[in-house]
Amino acid sequence: MTTPDWDDTKYLHSTLAPKSVDFVGAVKGAFSKYAKFKGRASKSEFWFFALFYFSLFVIPILGAEDTTGTFGIIGILGILASILPFYSVLVRRLHDTGKTGWWWWITVIPFGGIALIVFLTQESESEDNVYGPRR
Repeated sequence: MTTPDWDDTKYLHSTLAPKSVDFVGAVKGAFSKYAKFKGRASKSEFWFFALFYFSLFVIPILGAEDTTGTFGIIGILGILASILPFYSVLVRRLHDTGKTGWWWWITVIPFGGIALIVFLTQESESEDNVYGPRR
């Protein structure tokens, strides 16, 4: 059995509610934890950042006729700069539901994305888990 990297005695009887964040807080939080794959992310933190990330795909398509325009180049750079934060918040969201971050690989099998979406929409675990304290 592995020991968590947080002090479990401090959070043994935690009664804190899951942290809910707004859109700007989610984007700032994801970029401030750019490559942090440990810990937990609330449902709102993940879905607001997912909205931001996928809007980076839509805005260049609406703003440019092809990907060589200014909007296309900015969009591609934004997507590339946001890939690692997206996967780190995705892994932390899976941790929040009590699953290992390796579950995101389920997307390589047909219809695996549907299962991943189900996992990501589940409620947070109500207690502290091996991935960190309930926030």
